[in-house]
This record gives sequence, structure tokens and C-alpha cells, in this order.
Amino acid sequence: MPPIPPQTFIFEFLVPEILYSISLFIFCTLIYFKTKEIYELTSEKSIRYFRFSFLFLGIAYLSRSVLYLLLSWGVIFEVPPRLLFPDLRIVALFSGFFLAYFGSLSILYLILSLIWRKLGEHSHETIVHILAVFVAFLTLLFGANYLLVSQIIFFTILMTSIYLSYQKAEKKKPFFAGIYPIYILIFVFWVINVVLLTIRMHFEIRLILYTLSAFFVGYIAYRVSRTT
Repeated sequence: MPPIPPQTFIFEFLVPEILYSISLFIFCTLIYFKTKEIYELTSEKSIRYFRFSFLFLGIAYLSRSVLYLLLSWGVIFEVPPRLLFPDLRIVALFSGFFLAYFGSLSILYLILSLIWRKLGEHSHETIVHILAVFVAFLTLLFGANYLLVSQIIFFTILMTSIYLSYQKAEKKKPFFAGIYPIYILIFVFWVINVVLLTIRMHFEIRLILYTLSAFFVGYIAYRVSRTT
């Protein structure tokens, strides 16, 4: 991405990104803490994986915003000013790693919440973390395009897990009346946010996408708060 004038950067990138990432992080951590009591009462692994999925998603959104702002400002291409650090490319490097790592963890934990019974009683979390680290390192080597491809692959696995879980459910509700569409929409918005790292969109389009994404996660947080 070519550099952006400072005034445009502040009002069209910095301020919206800060508000957006903080809002999503608050909503995601609220979901994580509000589901703690349910998990302690039931010890249901699906709830554990679900709540950790949102915790990781919140961290991933924070990392994404940091990386997006650095890319927009032109730090990766050594465009001054360097602000508080001698070389902000190091910050961008770590942000990209955390983005790929926690973003992958989030969707993998959501998959685990659907299929953990089929995997047996043994914990598969170690394998999931190793896979997320692998994706993060490959993202550093090949860039955001690889991250996008990996998330689409994970999303495909998630869709398959949703289909199998729904087909084998003992008491079937209408598909769109259950929790499955929520799973899908969460990561549709997440993939869109990854796409924004590689494609510069108009401010108005980004604002609409950010508003929809924040509203949707906020709605989930509200529903969780009402049921706990």
C-alpha cells in the first residue's frame, strides 16, 4: 500500500481502527467471561472451546488493526516518520504473527467445539496450537495472501463440521434458528477483515463493514449476557 497523508490517516484510518478494534475486543472478552459460569457448572468442552474462540478472536482483531494501520501508513516500505520505534517493521512483523496465530486459533477452537466428541477424550489443543503457529510462520514468509488462503481452508472445514453436526443432531431446529448461522457470520466478517489487509477499500465501504461486524459481535455479547 502506498503512504497516506497524515490528516487522512488520522481521520479515515487511525480513529476508526482504534474504535473498531477496542469495541470488538470488549465484546469478545465479554462473551468469554460471561460464559465462564456456564462452563464451570457444566464442564462442557464445547462451551470451553466456544469461549476461548472469542477470546482469541478479540486478540486477533487487535493485532489486525495494528498491522493494518502500519501498512496504511507505509511503515513496511520504510516511509517516515518512524514514530516511537527505530523501526516499526518489527512491530508489524509481530502484529502479523499474532494476527495469523490467534485468528487461526479462533476458528480452530470453534471447529473443536463442534467435533470434539468425535475426536475422543484426549485433548487436541496442543495440535491446534502447533497448527496455528505453523500458519503464522508461513504468513510471515508469504504475506497476508497466504493467511487469507489458510483462513478460507479453515472456514471450509468449519462449514463441513457445521453440516455434519447439524445432520446428526437429535433435536433439529430450523437451521437458521440455531447457533450455526452465527458461527458462519463470525468468520465471514473475519475473512473480510483479512481481505482488507490486501485490498484498500473506500472509507465508506470500510465503515459499513466495520459497523456490521461490530454490531453482529455486540449482538452475540448481548444474547450471551441475557442468558447468563
